[in-house]
Amino acid sequence: MWSTLSAKMKKQENRNTVIEKDIENLKEFKESANHRLDSHDEQNKAILVLAEQVKKCVKRCNRKDLDGKR
Repeated sequence: MWSTLSAKMKKQENRNTVIEKDIENLKEFKESANHRLDSHDEQNKAILVLAEQVKKCVKRCNRKDLDGKR
């Protein structure tokens, strides 16, 4: 009886250890994913700023072309 209970306890401890490790890995993955998303947000903001600057440059170039053709 003791050996049966002891074996069951060992199995349960192993399951708990596996579950704890899985939880730890999921937390690390979540932190990594959040960091990547934050980086993407920053990159998207920078891209939007660059796009606006390009639009302004294109408008200026178009105006200069029109002024030169007159």
